[in-house]
Amino acid sequence: MRTSRSLGLIAGTAAIVFATLTVAAPASAATLPPGQKITIVEVENIPTPGEGQFFTVNPANAASTPVGTGSGEFLTGLEVNDDGIGFAIGTFDHEGEIGFVPTLWDADANTGTISNAKPLHFAPGDYPDSCEGIDLNPTTGELLIACEQYEVPELGSVSTVSSVDKTTGLLTAVVLLNGEDFQPFDALAYNAVTGVLWGFGQVELYSSFIIDRTEQSATPEATMDYPVYGADFDRNGQLFLASELENENDADEPSLAVTDPASDDFTSNETFVDTSDDTTLIFVAALTVWGKLAATGSTPGEVAPIAIGSALLLLAGAAFIATSRVSRRKPV
Repeated sequence: MRTSRSLGLIAGTAAIVFATLTVAAPASAATLPPGQKITIVEVENIPTPGEGQFFTVNPANAASTPVGTGSGEFLTGLEVNDDGIGFAIGTFDHEGEIGFVPTLWDADANTGTISNAKPLHFAPGDYPDSCEGIDLNPTTGELLIACEQYEVPELGSVSTVSSVDKTTGLLTAVVLLNGEDFQPFDALAYNAVTGVLWGFGQVELYSSFIIDRTEQSATPEATMDYPVYGADFDRNGQLFLASELENENDADEPSLAVTDPASDDFTSNETFVDTSDDTTLIFVAALTVWGKLAATGSTPGEVAPIAIGSALLLLAGAAFIATSRVSRRKPV
């Protein structure tokens, strides 16, 4: 009888421990709100066919699953709505008088495709030198793009955050920074929870900035632990970054990071690895978080069976322990 009671106590305790482990995820593993997912695009320094590959990324370990086939285009930014439809930016050779200039494409994160290339421009013939930061406001639908121009008459070097005509690529500056205020941005990210537009760029080190359209300003907030090439907030206001880690050979590898833009604390940072061949990606500058509640990705319906199973384990464990205690009170 004593052996049986001990086994019951052990089984009950084990059930409770297992159920608790099932419910509680590791603190270091990044998670997304139900229904949301992360999409990135891989690029290299020189555009060649096969680049511009879309991936869906596991937030917990940065495992990256290919979506579609590479477009062959040099893409430095991606922003889509919760249906996965939006825009990509990069550089493209339009040939003729336009040539190789910053460009806006329509993008579909569901299929990993881009189409309808439009040169980004301030006026006919007035093209920016580079554009990298991009953000799509989920409430208003406004598309913002950060660009730089050098040797502008009477202004010198100019960095702008511009509202974009999505059908023509026309840029209308809403923030203009030049002179001592000049600050290029590699990434833009609007936090719908707080209503703050963040920019990320390099001064001496990579830093976060609060961008204020009314004040026409970009105020530095924090120095980042690692580089920032792409950025987006999830539905709950958690910031994900396309960043970089140094491996054991002192080479830089692209990575998925989570941080608070107002601090330098990276709570996680994992290297992007292609699940199709188990290789590390080469360079990632485009990242977007998207998806509807109870649509694709993790949903309450998928989480429910795990939660129910854990609850049953907890009840079973409690029952084992209760039975064991009752048995002790009975005469043998």
